[in-house]
Amino acid sequence: MIGLVIFILALVQLLNGILRPHVGGDHGVTPIRRKWQILHKCLGSAIVILSVYNIKTGLDYYSLRYSTWNWNPVYLAWIAIVAVMIAGKKLKGLIFVESESAKSLSSSDESEDDKF
Repeated sequence: MIGLVIFILALVQLLNGILRPHVGGDHGVTPIRRKWQILHKCLGSAIVILSVYNIKTGLDYYSLRYSTWNWNPVYLAWIAIVAVMIAGKKLKGLIFVESESAKSLSSSDESEDDKF
């Protein structure tokens, strides 16, 4: 059942990408585009979370049906490693963007001082 929901949400996500509104041009992002971005991110996150759950329950059913070792600890460790890597990349991006904007502000201040 969850697999069917994931499939339908993936199709909705595909149509959502095809029908996305255009960026606002000179005025930045339009309110419709902002709502689309929020919907797109939330829907994508829901698909990923449901997929992780679906794989975990599939591993449970497999180990019960075939009386084999349960691979859930390995799978959950893998998910944890990926989550830490994603969080680290996001944190690095925030720090890098802040430092770059500070450098660009200080360099533009210096170039303005040279003009006078």
